[in-house]
Amino acid sequence: MFRAMKLRQLEVISVNDARRLGFVRDVDINESDGSVTALIVPKGTGLLGRLFHRGEYVIPWDCIVAAGRDLVLVRIEDGFTPKISV
Repeated sequence: MFRAMKLRQLEVISVNDARRLGFVRDVDINESDGSVTALIVPKGTGLLGRLFHRGEYVIPWDCIVAAGRDLVLVRIEDGFTPKISV
């Protein structure tokens, strides 16, 4: 079991193309049962990505393949683009 603070330190990588999506900034939680429904990852990593907010990926919990000590692997199906909120 992971705590939300531990998830915030993990890098998110797509298993489809080994693309680094960034680091988990926040989690979306279902208020009725307390379960995590999505990971929120800022779009654009590095210093410029932090200075100039370019939206964020909202990755549904169903897309998570594995979560370890250092990273989270996600599978994005063909034609699926993570929701980008601005």
